[in-house]
Amino acid sequence: MEVNIDDLFQVVRLKENEAYFKLKKSIDMNVKNSSGRSLLHEAVAYHNNAVVSDLIKSGINVNCTDKEGQTALHYSAAITNIPAAKLILESGGDVNIVDVYGNNAMWTAVFNSRGNYEMVKLFKEYSGDHLHSNNNSKSAYDFANQINDLELVKILKS
Repeated sequence: MEVNIDDLFQVVRLKENEAYFKLKKSIDMNVKNSSGRSLLHEAVAYHNNAVVSDLIKSGINVNCTDKEGQTALHYSAAITNIPAAKLILESGGDVNIVDVYGNNAMWTAVFNSRGNYEMVKLFKEYSGDHLHSNNNSKSAYDFANQINDLELVKILKS
C-alpha cells in the first residue's frame, strides 16, 4: 500500500493515532515532509506524545533536524512539551545541537520560559549549555540577564 506522506503527517497532527498505527507499517520512520520536519517534530509540535513514544521505540533518529536545523527538543522547548522532551532526552536526544541561528534547545527553552522554568531545569540535568553563544553572540544566560529574570538567572547559575 502506497502511503501519502502528507496524509501521514496530517494523521499525526490530528492525533488520529489508530490510523497512524496502521499507516506506519509501510513507511520509513525517518521520512520528512516538505518543511523538512520529521514525524517526531510533528508529533512533538502537536503534543501527540503517544506517537512520540512510539516513534522513539521504533528507532527514529531523535536528533534529526528540520530545514532550520532545529531538533524535536527545540520544538519541545518552544511549546513546553515536557513529557516529549523527557522521552527524547532519555533516548539520547542532544540538547546542545544548534540550529541555523546558532541556538541550542537550552536557548529556546530560556527564550520561551516566561516564568515556567521546568524545561530549563530539565535541560540543565542533561548538560544543556546555557553559555553557548548564538550567531548574534548571545547566550541563554545573556538573554536571561537582558530580560532581568532573576529567578531564571539563578537557575542557570546553579
